[in-house]
Amino acid sequence: SEEEEGGEDDLCSGRSFDAFTTFKNGSVYAFRGKYFFEVEKDAVDVSPRLITDVWGIEGPIDAAFTRMNCQGKTFLFKGTKYWRFLDGVLDEGYPREISDGFLLFPSNIDAAFAVPANNYNGKEKAYFFKGNKYWIYEFKTQPSQAECEGSAPSEVFKSFAGLRLDSWEDFFDGLFGTGNTKINKGPLLISKDWKGLPSKVDAVMLSRRSQETRLNSS
Repeated sequence: SEEEEGGEDDLCSGRSFDAFTTFKNGSVYAFRGKYFFEVEKDAVDVSPRLITDVWGIEGPIDAAFTRMNCQGKTFLFKGTKYWRFLDGVLDEGYPREISDGFLLFPSNIDAAFAVPANNYNGKEKAYFFKGNKYWIYEFKTQPSQAECEGSAPSEVFKSFAGLRLDSWEDFFDGLFGTGNTKINKGPLLISKDWKGLPSKVDAVMLSRRSQETRLNSS
C-alpha cells in the first residue's frame, strides 16, 4: 500500500506537509493527509496519529496556527470551516465558517501562520496563503498584561517574547515594505513580497529560534 511504501504516514517520506503549528506546550505538530506527527520538544515517539482521533476532524486539513499569547489557542482550517482549541479541547461554538470569523478572507486556504504582538498593547497578526496570493489579519483582542501575568504563559509565547524585543512589527514591515500596514489587508501577491518563493505555498512554520519564517512549497 501507499502507507507501506513511504506514504503520508511516513514522517521521512519526503512528501509535502499540509500544515505545521507549534502547540502551547512547545511541541511542533506536522500534519500530512489523515495523520499528524509530534516532531519536536521532548517527543520520543514520532509515530503517526490520526487527526480525527485527536482533533475530531477528518484529515487532511488545509492549514493551522497557534496564537502567540498566554492562552495559546490553536486554529485548524479545512474547506470553509475552522476549529479553535484550548489545551486540545474544542472551544464551544466551533467549528465556524471562515467567512464568519475572518471576514472577507478566502476558504480552502493553502497555509497560515501567526506572529505575536510587538507589545502588550499591540495586536497579534495572522498571515493566510491561497494560490499566488496572501492576506494579513489582525486579531482585535488579546489577553491583557495582568491576565498573562496571572497565568502560566504558553511555551511558544515565552520563546517569541524573549526574541522579538518589541521588534516584530518592524521586522515584518521591513520584510514586506508595507510601512504602517492597514489591518485585514489583501489579497496581496506572494511573488511581490516574498522574493524567490514559488507562488504555491503548502505549509508555513515560524521558527522559535530566530526571526525566521520557514515555508514549505511543492
